[in-house]
Amino acid sequence: MTYTLEDIKKYFSEIFYIENDSILDILIAIAISAKNLKSDAIWLLIVGPPSGGKTELVNVLSGLEYAHQVSTLTENALLSGMGGSDGKEKSLLHKIGSDGAVLCMKDFTSILSLKEELRKKILADLREVYEGHLVKATGNGKDAEWGPGAKLNFVGAVTDAIYMNEGDDASMGRRTIDYIMPEFSQEVRIKMAKRASQNIDDIAEKRENIKNMFATFIVEKQIGMPKVFPPLPDELIDELISIADFSTKMRTATKRDFHGNLTFAPGHELPTRMNGQFMTLAKVLIWLNDGTLKKEHKDIMVKMALDSISQQRRVTLRMLAKYDRVTTKGCAQILGYPTKTVLQWLEDINVTRGCTRIVEGYRDFWIIDKGFRELLLKYNDTDFVGGDLIGDESYDAHNPNGEYDPALVEEMTRNQKDAFSELF
Repeated sequence: MTYTLEDIKKYFSEIFYIENDSILDILIAIAISAKNLKSDAIWLLIVGPPSGGKTELVNVLSGLEYAHQVSTLTENALLSGMGGSDGKEKSLLHKIGSDGAVLCMKDFTSILSLKEELRKKILADLREVYEGHLVKATGNGKDAEWGPGAKLNFVGAVTDAIYMNEGDDASMGRRTIDYIMPEFSQEVRIKMAKRASQNIDDIAEKRENIKNMFATFIVEKQIGMPKVFPPLPDELIDELISIADFSTKMRTATKRDFHGNLTFAPGHELPTRMNGQFMTLAKVLIWLNDGTLKKEHKDIMVKMALDSISQQRRVTLRMLAKYDRVTTKGCAQILGYPTKTVLQWLEDINVTRGCTRIVEGYRDFWIIDKGFRELLLKYNDTDFVGGDLIGDESYDAHNPNGEYDPALVEEMTRNQKDAFSELF
């Protein structure tokens, strides 16, 4: 049976509540591009709360013969050097092969919860897998090897615990582009629960139907897939580069000591890897849509670029873009975090050249880079208010006994929240 993309989206939305079904187009493009060995590998992390629908999105590709699903990974799961009774390597990468596949991981969060040494080993292996070549020394005197020239696309689900693993562990994030599930209002939470309750009796059968529909559609499309996708328009290339450049600069990890003091800021990550992934996605999506890139597809790629910046920096950047200048206290008052915490976020953005710090009297003023402001105002649905966000300088979210006028603070907080409602 032949299915259209509209058939698939309609059936999926009848079973699972989904606010932005463009993510289904992205998943299909990732699966299709896996078999084009000339294109960059695409690694996507779907970020969201528990029971928020992440696993259902990862599962849609598991009906493909070249999709391999795992719950988590151990140190030697990818490549072990251990052979079976026939003497052949039996590890996951050799099972997957090297001619294009998709690895689907339902619980990437479990890797983040491992002990530090083991976690770093697995993340190091994954970095090499992204590049298409992994070699591991074994105890039998013979190296285990996968690649070179192999390709493996990746789709994984993770909670926002990933933001607690910035710094050293952020090296994994540098290989991925992220998609954050939309915020769930109370209304949406109820809709999701009702939709789920309507499918309790036959949900297993419906999941199989979804996987089969996706697999059938993707395999049929690949029959006519060109060996080389047509080039993108110059204007689109420039746009993709600009958002990739902004994202990679602003997600560059920094180092702090155990007191929380900033000690080191490495050179910026270059945009080439992220831009390559967006270029591949754009080419596949244009091919799927008869030579045009839909607005919703460009919008979701912009969203993924911004989502690939840590949550802490993302909300701080939006605050900076909203006003001409902001103070540390002003940001802390709006965001509801301790002033010291917000100061660290602002320092990180400053040291990665996202904003400038100016000292006036006892206040620090922070001013976002002009080009970054323009980009956020253009792509992030952020309205410019202007002026200085100062707030009540005696206010501290974690020091409610400070000397200030509670009524004034309440009014100021309410007014500023209204002006910056997209943060809440």
